[in-house]
Amino acid sequence: MKKRRIYLLGVGVLIGIFLVPLALAGCGGEEPPTNVVFLVQAEPAEIVLLASLPGELVLDEDGYLRVNDNIILWPWGYSLDNRGPDLWVVIDDEGREVARVGEWVRIGGGQIAASFAEEKIGYSLPEGCTGPFWLAGEVISEPVHPDYSR
Repeated sequence: MKKRRIYLLGVGVLIGIFLVPLALAGCGGEEPPTNVVFLVQAEPAEIVLLASLPGELVLDEDGYLRVNDNIILWPWGYSLDNRGPDLWVVIDDEGREVARVGEWVRIGGGQIAASFAEEKIGYSLPEGCTGPFWLAGEVISEPVHPDYSR
């Protein structure tokens, strides 16, 4: 009986030494929000709308990326990368950073209806997802002044 207790104690110590640090590795610092919704077009665009939407890229309280209240439907192949607390970066289909949350952008494209937004992303919009919706084309991340004079 004594050997068994020593063996179990040894196994417990080994688990503590090797597994606890792995479990704690994700516990340090702030965790990124888990409710971010990044809507991407299901396939490459055949037609690109030519309007321009300048403004600040924001992450709203529901987890949607918006510019001037428009939820952005990003081009096919784009992704969102979390590079730290409150640092969200939009990456294009070639791996380049094209926008950062909190910065001014100019997004080509046009405003579309919710039914067309669902068609473009290839699935139903999440419950409570209210537009307006912006079908993004070209994304220009150069600084744009709030008065849109550039």
